[in-house]
Parts: sequence; C-alpha cells; structure tokens
Amino acid sequence: MWDIKIKKAYNKLHKRLRSYDGNQKTAEYYLEFLKQSQEIIKTLLYNISEDDLWKEHQKSIDKEFFRVFSFRETILKMLDEVNYIRFTKGVTI
Repeated sequence: MWDIKIKKAYNKLHKRLRSYDGNQKTAEYYLEFLKQSQEIIKTLLYNISEDDLWKEHQKSIDKEFFRVFSFRETILKMLDEVNYIRFTKGVTI
C-alpha cells in the first residue's frame, strides 16, 4: 500500500511519523502508516457516507475497468489509489 514516495510524504504530513528517527525500522513506519490510514478513513466516514464516497470515487476511475469488473472498492483501496495518484504520480487532486 505504499512505496518510497508515499512513505516520504506521510513522514512529512503526519507528525507521529515526523518525530521518528530516520533510522526507525520499516515495519514500525508501516504500522504507523496503517494507523494514520485508519484515522483518515474514520474522518471520511464521519463527514460522508460510504455510498456517497463510492459515488465520488467512481468519477475518477477508469469507466471501462469498472464496467468489466463491476465491483465496489473498499474505502482502504480508495485511499490507496488516492495516495498513489497524489504522491507517486504527483497529480494534485
């Protein structure tokens, strides 16, 4: 769920990760990343329903892919895709 660009971005964005020494073990960073992801999802669900979030997300995904596979992504998968687009590909959302 993360690559080096996502890891660096989360280190800059989230103070719990920023406070860690640069030599911290990768597993500990990843665990903290998962905790941050959980907090983001809780905040999202407090502000928007899962159905409405999915409707909004559908606007940004490949329509042919969705038509062929026609499955509903989990909120965690949606967050994963947003992280990839924003931090790995550098696309401002």
